[in-house]
Amino acid sequence: MKPPLIAATILIAAYSLLATAWISYTHLVGEFTL
Repeated sequence: MKPPLIAATILIAAYSLLATAWISYTHLVGEFTL
């Protein structure tokens, strides 16, 4: 694998993890506020 491809894969994985965590967080906050 080329270094740019590895960097892109890590970036995509980190972004997906962040998106999942954000969705879970907003859902949790939404349940508490409602």
